[in-house]
This record gives sequence, structure tokens and C-alpha cells, in this order.
Amino acid sequence: MATSLTGQILVASLCLLLFVLLCPWFGYLWLPSSMRWWPSIPRGPFSALRLSLKEYSGSRSSEDGYREFSKKAEPFAICNPSFYPQVLLPPEQIPWLLSQPETILSHEKANEDVHALPFLAPAFDNYDHLELIRAVRNDLTRNIANTEDVFLDELRYITDEVLGHPGASAWQEVNLTAALDRIIFGICLRLFIGVSLCRNPKFVYYVKIFTRVTGAMMLFVSQLVPWPLKPVVGIVAGLPIYYYWVRLIIYLYPTFKERIQCLRIKKETPPADMVTWMVDLAMSQNPTRRVHISALIVRLALILTYPQVFLPVDVLIAMTENFFLDLLSSDPDRRYYNILRQEAEAAFTNRDKTQPISQSMPHMESTIRESLRLSPLSDRMLSRRVVQKGGITLPDGQFLSRGTWLAVAAVGVHRDEQTYEDPDEYRPFRFLSIDNDTQESKAMLVPVTSEKFLAFGHGRHSCPGRWFAAHAMKLIIGYILVNYDIEPLDKRPVNSVVGQTIIPQLDVTIRVRRRE
Repeated sequence: MATSLTGQILVASLCLLLFVLLCPWFGYLWLPSSMRWWPSIPRGPFSALRLSLKEYSGSRSSEDGYREFSKKAEPFAICNPSFYPQVLLPPEQIPWLLSQPETILSHEKANEDVHALPFLAPAFDNYDHLELIRAVRNDLTRNIANTEDVFLDELRYITDEVLGHPGASAWQEVNLTAALDRIIFGICLRLFIGVSLCRNPKFVYYVKIFTRVTGAMMLFVSQLVPWPLKPVVGIVAGLPIYYYWVRLIIYLYPTFKERIQCLRIKKETPPADMVTWMVDLAMSQNPTRRVHISALIVRLALILTYPQVFLPVDVLIAMTENFFLDLLSSDPDRRYYNILRQEAEAAFTNRDKTQPISQSMPHMESTIRESLRLSPLSDRMLSRRVVQKGGITLPDGQFLSRGTWLAVAAVGVHRDEQTYEDPDEYRPFRFLSIDNDTQESKAMLVPVTSEKFLAFGHGRHSCPGRWFAAHAMKLIIGYILVNYDIEPLDKRPVNSVVGQTIIPQLDVTIRVRRRE
């Protein structure tokens, strides 16, 4: 009997393995025979499997395919580690892509695939986060100027701790990623939950572990696990996330409870932070119902990790690191560092409290935008999934069945010489111009998206936290440039590619000292 059961399990396992290995080939059969493929058309099951596995190493198939096909206005397909193909559209079809309703091409369903939250936390209502998007878009963005004093206070405190206090003029070596990690996490936690917990080392540790574990599991399950195995692997991979959720609930419960009482009694003004905005939103939407504190804490934790809700802290760290890698490896003779420092000094010194400091730095604005152009954090943007039962027909007449993935090759768009002159060259003031009326410098704002700038997506589903992210980067970078000298790098460290995610090197060491 035991031998028979063992044999049945073995046969079932082999059948499952065979099915998984054949998935890339099944995906190829879903697409029309007229579809272009990069780097080559799968000629059979093993060819499709080989092309899919190749993507594990972080190839640049989307960028190369863009040069071969998208520049000719042709869509093309690529295999990926999730074992189903993805169709990448040319820039000419972006308006059509964005015009399709959610019932035909779903942004939400594509995000379920990209970030794997339904697999990691099946009990979580993936559509309940829409209230958080509203809080971020309305409250956080609207209060950028009102929270600037708090932002600057935490910026000075944590940056001086990490890079050196006034008077400490000796050169020191620091890991760039670790330094930005401490600075940016400290500031974000201060704005989200207040000063007491943001400086509690144990709480900060749990927050960081939660975001790293959740982010790593999202990346692993979404981009590196074959789609038939996602439900099973996702449940197992999601177990640590529940543990750290519980730890965060224990820490944050008293803060949320105090904030609810403050808003109900209305005797004093509550702090202007994310906890207040979330509680106020929950109470206004359901005034007669009890506020579920644990559910709010879970959603607050997701703000730190889930791109669909906000802009993850790790993404903000990576964008800021890319900025410094580009700037420090640029030609010193061009004096970009000094130009940006002088502009930041003027902005901080001549601060006008009627508007954020970040609005007075056009050179910084252009430089950040240039780094985002050169180094977007994903090589594919504007992801959609075909959800219409009858499928959909592309503008060029090719038919795609239900379940097909669509996206645009962001790196290809950003490095297209038809849009950008010398697209592979770092030109920090590329987006700078002169105002004809005032004769002053002005720059295209960092958060402004377009069909030719996809760092934050584009259209109605563009990143809701991008305005805060741009503001935060300008203040953090400006403060560091004004108060610290950093030695140039010999050359720009090459970013790594994991699946479709682009990551700056984590082991870059810089030499820095406090200015006298």
C-alpha cells in the first residue's frame, strides 16, 4: 500500500514537472504566428524553456528587442522566467494601450502578476488598497509644504548621524546604499508615524526586515516562479510576511488608538502624518462603524513595499543611489557637483516658506530626471493583462487571447536616439531650458510623465507617490551636497538586472567628509 502511494506521488510529481516545463511552449502557442520574437522564435518545448531560463540571469532582451522591432513600430514577444510570454508594444501604440478600459486591458490584474500579493497574502483584499492611493495622492502630496519643517528636522538629525556632525571634517568611507538606507528610512518613518517610533532601533529593524522580506518574496514569486507553481510557492513564501505584520501591529497599535481618540474628541490638533490621514479617511468613509486598527496597520506597512499603493522606500533609495552614481562618475571638469551645490545652497539659504525648497532647484530637477531616464528601475512599464473574454486585437491587426501580458520596453524608450540626442550619454542638464519671460532657468518637473518618459509609468495609473519622491530626493540630495564633500568615482558601477528589475550595485563605497 505504501509503495503504491509512493508511486502515485512520484507519477503526480513527474506530471506536474512536465507540465511546468511545457508552460513556455504553451504560452508560445497562444500567440499569433505573425508575432515577432526576441531573441528568437521558440522552435519547440525545449527551445521555449531555454529562452525562459535565460531570462533568470537578467538579460536585456526587452532593450535589444526594442531596437530590432519597436523602432519599426512592430510589437514583439519575449519569454520570461514566469514561463509565459509577454508582448511588448512600440511607442506608437502607447496611446491605444492607455485608452483601453480596465474591463479589456487590466492594470490591476497585471499588478497582481507583477507584485504577487494575491499569492503571498491570499486573504488580503487587493482592491482595498485604493483608499491608500487616495490618501497618498490627496493628503501626502497636498501636505508636502506643510510637512517640510518636520522633513528637514529629521533629515538633519539622521544625515548628521550617518555622514558626520558639524566639526567632523575627517574623510571617512561609507557604503552608499547603507547610508541612504538609514537616511531615507528615517525620514519616511518620521513622516508616516512620528518621531518616537522612527528613532526606536528595534521598531526600525522590524520595519526594514518586513519591507526587505516582502519585497524579496514579491520579486521571487512574481518574476522567478513558473506561473503554475505561484499559488503554492506564494503561500509558503508569504509566511514570514505574516509574522512581521504581527510584530508591526504590536508596535503601532497604541499610536493608531491614540490618533483615533484624538480625532474623535477634537480637543487638539493631531500630527500631520500618514497615520492621521489614514485614520481620518477610514472614519470619514465609515462614520458609524468601528475602525479596525490591525487592518489599517497592514495597509500602512504596504505603503512601504507595494508600488501600486505608493513608491516603496527601497525604490526611493535605489533612485537616489543612481543619482549619486551618475553624478560622482561624471567628468569632474564639467563641475556638475559644484553647480548643483551652489543651487542647493541658494535654495536652502533663501528659503521661502510659502513654497517648498524643492521648487527652487531647476538644475537639480533636470539632473534627477536624467538619472531616472538612464536608469529606470524596471525595463518594462505600463503592464496590462488582457481580461476581455474574447481577447483583443492590436492596432496592427494581430489578435491576442485572454490572459496575454502587454507592456512597453521602458529602457528602449528612454534610450531612443529619435527622442533623445546621444541617449547613452549622461547629460544632467538635458531637461533644462530658459524661461522667455523671466530669463531664468526652468526644468521639466521630475514627476511629469509622458510617452517618452516612463520612469513612473504614465496615464491614470502612474505612480501615486512620485510627487513626494521627487520632493524627497531634491531635499536629501541638496542637503548632502551643501554639507558634505564626496570624492568622485573612477567609473560608473553597472546596474544589475534581476528578471525585469534593474538594481544599482549594493557594495559601492564612497569617501565623504563634512564641510567646514
